[in-house]
Amino acid sequence: MAIEIREIKPTHSQLKEFSLFSTNLYKDSPYYVPALLMDDLGTFDPKKNPASDFCESIYFMAYRDGKPVGRIAGIVNKVVNEKWNENDPERYIYECATMGCRTRVFENRFGDSSSVGRGN
Repeated sequence: MAIEIREIKPTHSQLKEFSLFSTNLYKDSPYYVPALLMDDLGTFDPKKNPASDFCESIYFMAYRDGKPVGRIAGIVNKVVNEKWNENDPERYIYECATMGCRTRVFENRFGDSSSVGRGN
């Protein structure tokens, strides 16, 4: 029952799983309005999103027993950081199915080589 954190690579299949996580998480909520999959894929795919020219992004998903239980995306806007003389990543999209995986999603399990910004 341990939680495993995996980096999501910008392939169509992995980005699709990342994008559909919230739809599956909130599928029983009558108040949830899912995002358009095509829009999400365009946002997360560095080949389709023009912001990737000046932003660095990284995506992770948490799995328990092989099933997705959380996701987080980090993004560093290099232009903004240069303008304001900062080095801070933004946490962009954070959802967990259980509070137990919250800490694991935020841990930087892969070290500095895969972290963005200051390793946050």
